[in-house]
Amino acid sequence: MPVRIVRRIVQGALLIAFLVILVRAVGPDVPPPHGEPFLRMDPLAALTAVLSPERVALAIFIPALVLLVLSVAFGRFFCGWICPLGTSIDITDRLAFGRLKDRNHLSRPIVKYYVLAVGMGMTLLGLPIIGYLDPIPLITRAWALGILPPVLGLVNRALGTDFGLVVVDNSAAAVASLALLGFVLALGAISRRYWCRTLCPLGALLALVSRVGLLRRQMNGECTNCGICLRDCKMDAIDHDDYRVTHTPECILCWNCVACTRKCPGTIGLTTSTGRNDFGLKASRRQAFGAVVAVAAGAVAGGVLRNGHARRLAENDRSILPPGAILRRADGSIDLVSADKVQSLCVRCGMCMRVCPTSAIQPAGLEAGLDRAFTPVIVPAVGGCTRECNACGEVCPTGALSPFTIEEKPQIKLALAHVAAARCLSWQEGEDYVRCLACAAVCPYGAMERWDDDGQERPRVRQDLCVGCGLCENVCPVRPERAIWVGHTMNG
Repeated sequence: MPVRIVRRIVQGALLIAFLVILVRAVGPDVPPPHGEPFLRMDPLAALTAVLSPERVALAIFIPALVLLVLSVAFGRFFCGWICPLGTSIDITDRLAFGRLKDRNHLSRPIVKYYVLAVGMGMTLLGLPIIGYLDPIPLITRAWALGILPPVLGLVNRALGTDFGLVVVDNSAAAVASLALLGFVLALGAISRRYWCRTLCPLGALLALVSRVGLLRRQMNGECTNCGICLRDCKMDAIDHDDYRVTHTPECILCWNCVACTRKCPGTIGLTTSTGRNDFGLKASRRQAFGAVVAVAAGAVAGGVLRNGHARRLAENDRSILPPGAILRRADGSIDLVSADKVQSLCVRCGMCMRVCPTSAIQPAGLEAGLDRAFTPVIVPAVGGCTRECNACGEVCPTGALSPFTIEEKPQIKLALAHVAAARCLSWQEGEDYVRCLACAAVCPYGAMERWDDDGQERPRVRQDLCVGCGLCENVCPVRPERAIWVGHTMNG
């Protein structure tokens, strides 16, 4: 069987596995290994976390390190064989743009290095918005927030099944995620794998480290200059002037070039010989200097953008972080980390939102600032954080949310519940009194106290027991504004 057929089978199988894992990944029983192995093996997500100002446990990046080492040794195979976004682009390129005339010369490989450089510059200042363009978080976010909720909703209604439907309250985030994926796929109208060739920051990182990989295209005879290899190369990795020359950093080892019907002497195999491989990055000195300037510009832009929101967020931020946003102290106690740490490490993949069984975790919107958009926050009006779930800490690929046990959950103080007596049915006087203790019935921590006031029971919050899970706010029947709200004490 030709290798390129094997490659297509592997691509299809891994894409299906990616989607099956996403469909099944709803807590608290997250399927192994930790919900989403593709995110765990993403070197760019790992580098983003390592370069952030926050400290993070390096052990979670072992799969990414393994992939990086394999890429150094064998080449940029991840892009051609494993990447779910790359496979999706191959499918849409063939189905939607297969009849368009190829336009290899329209790609600009150097641009993706600028994207990577600017992104890393911003990450150094704690603004990892490179996660918006990292292909693994990008496609995960689009499926988790934009595609699966409506699709699984239709399937559940049609078949009466339960495929773990997660509601996305922030429709703007869902639409934006879908729009970005649609834009990436539509770039195929320009050229095959235009995103991978020109814009992908993960592709740029893998191209840098795999330039001298031992698995390379080799020419074992005289080339007939038929040009079929150039036509079949989806990455424009073959030199236009000399078909025997391969620009190795751009080669994704798809094996298309060695399928020449005219018995071309080209092969792909392990070799230490440089042969006719070009290991350069197609970058002039001016372009290399431009990349350095881009890093500096990214850092400055990141600092300005982050500081522009800092004072306003410090005064007005009432967002509730998920329970995985914890810090374990030396004495064994647990405290909640700052929103800045979550924002600095989060790559906006949306997996914590996908696995949340009550849809309590939602993507932050632009009202929180561009630097915090798509980061996870709990919205009690959509769902409360159940006591028996720790899925969000299990699936985070970068340590923005940390693993914790169910036994530790009562120690994690997310926020505090507040009873608005003026709106509460049980706090009304005389004939207006209605005995409603829905909040006390659902509180798993015993923090909603039933206070007997002359024969009329009213809810009161025990601050020492309340963790701010939001279950009480979620079930409160008072509308349009609930009689119980959950937030930070300092925000009233």
